[in-house]
Amino acid sequence: MYTTVESAPRARIHRSRRFLLGAMALILAAGIGTTAFLLTHSRPSYQIRSLATIADPGHGDSIAFSPDGRLLASGDTDGYARLWDVSGSSRARLAAKLPTGKSLDSLESGFRVGTSVAFSPNGHVLAVGDPVNEDVRLWNVADPAHPRSVGLIPVPVSRSSGNVVSALSFSPDGKTLVTGDTAGFIRFWSISDPARPVMLSSVRQKPGTGAGNSKIGYPVIYLTFSRGTASPVLASGSRESPGSVSLWNVADPAHPRSLTPAPGDETSLTDVTSLAFQPGGDILAIGGLFPDGRDAPSAMLWDARPGDEAAPSGPTVCLCGANAAPMDPVYTSFSPDGRILAADDENAGALTLLNTANPAHPVTYDTQVISGGVGPLTFSPDGRTLAVIGRKGIGLWRVPSPPSG
Repeated sequence: MYTTVESAPRARIHRSRRFLLGAMALILAAGIGTTAFLLTHSRPSYQIRSLATIADPGHGDSIAFSPDGRLLASGDTDGYARLWDVSGSSRARLAAKLPTGKSLDSLESGFRVGTSVAFSPNGHVLAVGDPVNEDVRLWNVADPAHPRSVGLIPVPVSRSSGNVVSALSFSPDGKTLVTGDTAGFIRFWSISDPARPVMLSSVRQKPGTGAGNSKIGYPVIYLTFSRGTASPVLASGSRESPGSVSLWNVADPAHPRSLTPAPGDETSLTDVTSLAFQPGGDILAIGGLFPDGRDAPSAMLWDARPGDEAAPSGPTVCLCGANAAPMDPVYTSFSPDGRILAADDENAGALTLLNTANPAHPVTYDTQVISGGVGPLTFSPDGRTLAVIGRKGIGLWRVPSPPSG
């Protein structure tokens, strides 16, 4: 069963000579503030509407809301991560710029990986992964206008594989930071004392079904924790063809255990472009390509409960309009209450909202083609706003509740 959406003309994606990592974001920008452009024409109450577009010269690759929803962090490619104050109803302003090294545009490696950003659960610490200096810096952002560097994690580097930091995620309790790199390593760091981070353990992303042996490994470019569950699970994903998703029991981060089977063990994943856990549950949304006979950009929901066989919990949602292409990145994000899944197709420019109150039967209730394009996206903590990276900047969208009935 497929839910099909109409697609717009394709936009260009970045390709590297060894990995198609995609430009996970585009954040355009001008100056300190940006004005919100509100739609004034009448629209049904269950359709999204534009609130504002944040402009930023950094052409970024990742975004994250602070837990209180007042800040939005963007990881850019011009040697900075940026903090945006989005607490105002009609304006957003630049609060701070955090240096991350020289511009990625000058890199001569075959990797196209941008700066990663992640907030700690209490919102006091922002982790910034620097793919140039190959480290992760921890910033105290309690005062967003004056962030302070409080810790540095020098991620081990394998010169033979040229790995760089490519993904970050905090554990739900905030005591552990997980890093992923392009050599396929996943490392668990204790940051109880941010000034003295300690590596607890290291595991490696496993290859997808049908992949041969690789000394280089599979680049980890997605990390996400289940939240609000009795036993936390970490999902890690790689785009290297064939794509792969690994599930880890991380109740003890010093001894993470691989959970099998995982998505892709028995069903080949042609490509994996995003991962998102449904809050308070064990449903994992996977954006990518699946062997449905068309290899169309899709989002699939998986039941990833520990100890149970990971199996599809519902139909694939196919973002396969006339102009969709086999390598279109698909990004996904759940609302904090788990009732809405937002999914977009980067090159087709289509943004789709699905009612996932019953994950076995997701229902599409709004689809729009965004003229400025779409990319990585994330919900605000209150679930009312969706931040979406596009060619014109970071778009902020008001998200309606699914229609009743």
